[in-house]
Amino acid sequence: GIKGVLRKKRLKAFWKKTKEEIEACSKCPFKYICHDCRALEYQATGEIDGVEYCPMIL
Repeated sequence: GIKGVLRKKRLKAFWKKTKEEIEACSKCPFKYICHDCRALEYQATGEIDGVEYCPMIL
């Protein structure tokens, strides 16, 4: 149904997001060794670009 389609679309957005597209991450010297979790950030902040759990910003 429609819920499945929306979930699939949201999952695709998470999957395709790169560090270069996240403002805080794009400038970070550790972006390619970072073990961030976009799903966790989304759950905490409601935004796929959230930085709630970023150790560099804390």
